[in-house]
Amino acid sequence: MFVEYWNFISRELPVDPLPTAFEVIPDLYYRTIVWSIFFTVLHLITPVIARAAFPNWHASLNPRDKKDFSSYIVCTIHHVVMVPLAWYHIFQDYHLSPQAASVVQYAVVESDVAPFVIGYLVGDTFCYAIPEMLALRFEFIIHHVLTLSMVLTSMVGPGYFNRFIPHLIVCDSTNLFFNIAWILRRCGFKGSNLVTLLELLFAFFFLLVRAINMPVVFALVMMHPGVAHWGAARYTLAPIALMQWYWFSKIVAGMAAKLFPGSKTSSKSKST
Repeated sequence: MFVEYWNFISRELPVDPLPTAFEVIPDLYYRTIVWSIFFTVLHLITPVIARAAFPNWHASLNPRDKKDFSSYIVCTIHHVVMVPLAWYHIFQDYHLSPQAASVVQYAVVESDVAPFVIGYLVGDTFCYAIPEMLALRFEFIIHHVLTLSMVLTSMVGPGYFNRFIPHLIVCDSTNLFFNIAWILRRCGFKGSNLVTLLELLFAFFFLLVRAINMPVVFALVMMHPGVAHWGAARYTLAPIALMQWYWFSKIVAGMAAKLFPGSKTSSKSKST
């Protein structure tokens, strides 16, 4: 299985650059603007709908949860659409013949993905990440700026790198499990088997798609001569990959403390 995975993920990319997304998607700017407006409006109306439809439940949320609620809902909607599509694109790519894989226009294949993803990031940046930054919480604005830069870089660089866009989007499989668990905990399912299962799936998929697959993809990109077209942006790949393992170690420690409360890990976490 691992040999088959490696043969697929390391399939040789052409040396000659394929057309970029900006060259093959004529209405790219228009579609990006439309999705940016859509996600911004969705952010603004989500708490209004929640207050109208579930007034008692919404009133029971603490102030922090009320602030985060809209971002979690919009984020989950984005992932419900994009994550299955990304897995499907990987499935299609896996079944391409070597001849087809050598000529496929990946920028065209992913043409519906880029405007949607950028639109989501723009909406969440304005409605959530920037307010968080103003409150001196910088993690979301850093994440969104880095992600936007990676998406835009992949679009202006050689088109064959767009093959890896679905491999980055499936990383949001982890957020899908995490977000649904977050919502269920606020709906009275805290400590339930369902929430525990979602948390375990979150940890498992984090290892699979973020700690393993993402660094492999980044390494393949950095070893390709076409990465020179990315300029200084290529030097952000290694730190991002290393951060996945840092976060995974924190996830493992947290899960161990929850599942095995009498262990040394749990005792240490309680004493600090």
